[in-house]
Amino acid sequence: MFLISWILSAFFIAIVFSARISENKTSKFSQNIWAVLVAGSHKWMRYRHQSNVCHAYKILRENGIPKECIITFMYDDIAYNSENPEPGVIRNEPNGTNVYEGVPIDYSGENVRKDVFLDVIQGYKMKVKGIGSERVVFSTNKDNILIFHTGLGGHGGMIEFPDSGEDTFLHGYQLVTTFKQMHSRNSYKNILMYLESSHSGAMFGNGTLPHNINVLAITAGGSDEDTYGTYCDMTIEPCLAGLFSFAWMNYAENNPDGLRKSQSVFDHFDYVRDAVSNTAKEHPQLYGDWNIGRLPISQFIGYQHRDTPSSKTMKTKLISDASTDHLTFDKDAIIAADEAHVE
Repeated sequence: MFLISWILSAFFIAIVFSARISENKTSKFSQNIWAVLVAGSHKWMRYRHQSNVCHAYKILRENGIPKECIITFMYDDIAYNSENPEPGVIRNEPNGTNVYEGVPIDYSGENVRKDVFLDVIQGYKMKVKGIGSERVVFSTNKDNILIFHTGLGGHGGMIEFPDSGEDTFLHGYQLVTTFKQMHSRNSYKNILMYLESSHSGAMFGNGTLPHNINVLAITAGGSDEDTYGTYCDMTIEPCLAGLFSFAWMNYAENNPDGLRKSQSVFDHFDYVRDAVSNTAKEHPQLYGDWNIGRLPISQFIGYQHRDTPSSKTMKTKLISDASTDHLTFDKDAIIAADEAHVE
């Protein structure tokens, strides 16, 4: 009996050890990464902002980033909206998968606020006590952080949060001040930010974002450019995806396996810029520390080898080749009069 017990114990230890080896092997390229994903709007006609966040979450998880290291902000009024013909379903492209399914939402409804967002990225656990999931970024100087905000912006260099009381706008200088404070505390290694909003370039233009705090921001367009949606399905009215967001996620998801692992941030940006600029709608911009552009994109969005027959032949979907039935661009077609200055 003792011999049998010893053999069984050794067997189970070997299984656990093997599983840990396998886990480390598949996730080593996705370690030391935190991600904060924000849909900065609400209401049915802005469907695409929440679908963008859901799709981004799926990609990061597929790339091996642990769910414990991804924090989401979504108002969560789209999936079960009375106007949704498919209750519980959100799609980021025509006939696409349900990107909403299985996505945990850390901060929803009235908790999608500017102050909560700033507390979360700074790791201020006590300040979000009793709010949402209470999860914050616990990064160190060995960790990279990806921040993705998709929503509304304004000419004066600000992005909007749907329920921040009277103070709904996060200004560029406020965000940069927060980055500087985090940098002074040595609380991150590098930050890469994707920002999709109208006039997104105004957030960081005129030298607002320094070159020496290890932050690189990629915006959907310049300071005087609007943001557009794509895959605008007239059967449900709103656009399924943001033009810029779909470009970076499509390329991140469908790149050949080797490129997804080794391609630099600059290389990834070049594709996204060309794909979006070819529509003559937006012109993505870079701000901040360009040294980050030379790093592998996998250091921010993760990477896992895809052991599938098609992994060597995958091709990205060219936005310009999409069905014209779904490619009608829309610049937030419905904006309330009291929001007219924010697009």
